Amino acid sequence: MNNLLNIKSFLKFLSRNKGYTAIDVFGLSVSLMFVILIAVYVERELNIDKQQANYDRIVAIGNEEFLESGVPVSYWLEERYPEIEKVCPVITDQGKSKQIFYGDKKLTADLVYADSTFFGLFSFKILDGDRDRLLEDPYSAVVSESFARKIFGNDDPIGKSLRISDSTSVMVTGVMEDINRSVIPNADLLVRIERVTEFNQSLSKTNPGNAGSCVSFLLLKPGMDSVSYTHLRAHETGRNIVCRLLLEKKKNHYGPSKQCLVWR
Repeated sequence: MNNLLNIKSFLKFLSRNKGYTAIDVFGLSVSLMFVILIAVYVERELNIDKQQANYDRIVAIGNEEFLESGVPVSYWLEERYPEIEKVCPVITDQGKSKQIFYGDKKLTADLVYADSTFFGLFSFKILDGDRDRLLEDPYSAVVSESFARKIFGNDDPIGKSLRISDSTSVMVTGVMEDINRSVIPNADLLVRIERVTEFNQSLSKTNPGNAGSCVSFLLLKPGMDSVSYTHLRAHETGRNIVCRLLLEKKKNHYGPSKQCLVWR
């Protein structure tokens, strides 16, 4: 009974002091909003790329500050170490705001360049096309669901030709669900990595001087014991052979190397 009387008295106080009530409710609302935003942010960060079927076997090469390497690095690693099942260098910063032409339509799109193994490493949902052959041809491309809707409308995108800027053309071989909750940014078009040299010749698969141009993803064979989020030095690579060659190559091509970071 006393509790009920206290509540009634408090409500009467709030009704008589509308300014105080408004400030109190506003402060509570703002606090609650920030709690919700922080909760959403933490939930998203903890679930980045958790949708990948090979989540526990995919690692990416980087240094102390950035998740990046040269385009040839992943191929060097694959050649030397049998513990690596396949590799996929991905370039995300060279395809921003490219002009795309389809018939009389002209749109701006963001491109990501990737190796043909991309859909063998990652489990992004394919809405149309043969997953095993999507990037089989150097002139093939996969479009996102939202971009396909923008440029093709209700037409079937498969087999359609798109012109990128004034220099190159690709043929659509598949449609994928928009990329979300991934270290790989959402892209309108996914294009074979060989095509990036048509816009920047230094980014070839054989040029050792393009350090920092891509992210090298490695798919480790099942059962390989890999160290996660750990700085490794050249003499500490007994359990993680991925780092040793990277250090050697950087010494050979770029001078003395610092630590490298295997990010998982």
